[in-house]
Amino acid sequence: AAPFRLRSNPDHELPAGTVRIKYARLGDPSLPAVLICPSMSNSVHVVDGEETRADGQAVQHRGWWRRVVGHGEDFGIDLDRFHVIVGAPMGSPFGSTSPLTPSGPGENDPPFRSSFPQITPLDQAAHQKLLLDELGVSKLHAVVGGSMGGMQSIQFAANFPEMYDLFFAVAA
Repeated sequence: AAPFRLRSNPDHELPAGTVRIKYARLGDPSLPAVLICPSMSNSVHVVDGEETRADGQAVQHRGWWRRVVGHGEDFGIDLDRFHVIVGAPMGSPFGSTSPLTPSGPGENDPPFRSSFPQITPLDQAAHQKLLLDELGVSKLHAVVGGSMGGMQSIQFAANFPEMYDLFFAVAA
């Protein structure tokens, strides 16, 4: 993996092998895609479900947008019509690159902690774009986010206008 150059500070880059993106995909990947950008306090779990931890234990989680995303026309984002991609934002404690992740490519490298660079929604939007590139998604029906995720969606819309049809920023 290549180093990740910060958009907000082009003189700074995260070393190769340190960029991690935790994500979830919901629905049929052949349907039009919707990118949901979570706030800094939300994980990739937009709907209720179960996740298996590294130790093999199953953990139940409540989806933070369970009333917005689901199957059927009662939901704003209908999983019968759309494929949803949710990437944990860079800098959050939910599995993507953050002060908690190793500062080098090895799992035994010390965490970034206070050496983690200052980032902005510009960097987070580029991080989401990297996820889409890795997944082979070149066009989105919509980019949606609330709170800091809304700021990411605005920044994504500004930087990658050819990649989406609609964007929504909620309480951003």
